[in-house]
Amino acid sequence: MILLQHAMKRIKTFWELIICTGASGTLRESFTCKGINRLSVAIILFNLIAGPSLFILTGLPATLWGILAIDALMGVVILLNAKRLHQAAGLLFFITLNIATFCFAAILGKDANAQLMIVFLVGLASILYDDKRLRAICVGLSFLCFLALEYTYQHNLLPTLAINEGGRSLIRWSSYFAITVLVGYLFCIYSDLTRDLLNELEAQKEQLEQHLLSKKHFIREAVHEIKSGFNPIEGMVAYLAESDRLKKTTVTADQLIGHIKGGCLSYRRLLANLLEFSKIEFGKKDDPIMEPMEIRSFMQQVVNEFQYAAYAEKTSIVLQIDENVPAMVSCDPIKLRQIANNLIHNAIKFVRTSCHVVVKVELHGVDAWQLTVINDGESFTEEQLKRIFHPYQHVRTGVNLEGNGLGLFITHKLVETLQGNIEVVRAVKDHTVFEVTFPLEQRMAINAKTSARA
Repeated sequence: MILLQHAMKRIKTFWELIICTGASGTLRESFTCKGINRLSVAIILFNLIAGPSLFILTGLPATLWGILAIDALMGVVILLNAKRLHQAAGLLFFITLNIATFCFAAILGKDANAQLMIVFLVGLASILYDDKRLRAICVGLSFLCFLALEYTYQHNLLPTLAINEGGRSLIRWSSYFAITVLVGYLFCIYSDLTRDLLNELEAQKEQLEQHLLSKKHFIREAVHEIKSGFNPIEGMVAYLAESDRLKKTTVTADQLIGHIKGGCLSYRRLLANLLEFSKIEFGKKDDPIMEPMEIRSFMQQVVNEFQYAAYAEKTSIVLQIDENVPAMVSCDPIKLRQIANNLIHNAIKFVRTSCHVVVKVELHGVDAWQLTVINDGESFTEEQLKRIFHPYQHVRTGVNLEGNGLGLFITHKLVETLQGNIEVVRAVKDHTVFEVTFPLEQRMAINAKTSARA
């Protein structure tokens, strides 16, 4: 019993392997491929029974060889699907069936009920194929087969076999049975497609509902972030407007300017992210504009812009640039600034009080350089890492849960645009480490192309 169950399991696995051979792409393409594979296997199995029976009935070796040729061509159809040559497989499938229908109907006579088979082939082409041109070709082949068969019957171009009444009755009922099985099998395939389509629609509906909920959350958080960035600017400008009050306070001008600069920086980062996200949603991709840049002064400027924000969170930012990093690198300064801004902003937001945010720039091997941002904060779980670069995601819980959930998603897209790679390192306990690597050679290659276009 156990051996039988094991054998049935192996047979089922082998069956699914053959049926799913070459099935990829859209659901419709997968359905067509699986449908042809299923029908091809069904025809092969049917011919294993019908072939010897027909040979015994007619006594003609040609019938046996013809059926073996059909099985071989059905095998070729499956191989073409495996190579993802779906149109070639579909065309060969219909050519084989039409030729087989014509030959056997011409030999066996009208008792073979070839007209029913041709009607089945027309319906099969209409259901299986979404490509109008391929569908028209297959329907046209079946129509030509019908005309050729009728012409052959009327003019007796091919002599039919002299079969007794019992043999003709067997052929007639066998053809009815075969057509019925094929039609039933086709309906089973169609029901599978309907079920798969409904499942896909249900999954897409759930994704759309989740997307809409995420967008509502995004709008709420974006409005909150805009308001948060505007408050210090409005308050400090109003404070400065009252010159008499400014003279009596202990607040220095540098502190007031720091508040304003912090609000402006928050606005700039938010607007840059919103603009980049709108481009991503509309499928617009900006090619990087590569240019030589002095990486040390550039990163120092970026870090300095965040020093007041770090001070407000009772932390500080430490910039470490390895001496082996070349003075000049080729990169898109706007996109690199946006990447650094998002990572440093997140690091400050989630760092522990009185701890440091470390920003490192160093070589990575011999053909790349790396930007690393480290903060002393809660590390990510495995589940959080799976969705950390998805839009509208807040993988943190608890305090400081502000923001629109787009920063890391946009950062990931920008890094891909610059042909780089971004990773989150979880090995360091109680630390969050983002590593962004940019290949040096590819940077220079893109820069050369940009210069050539200019």
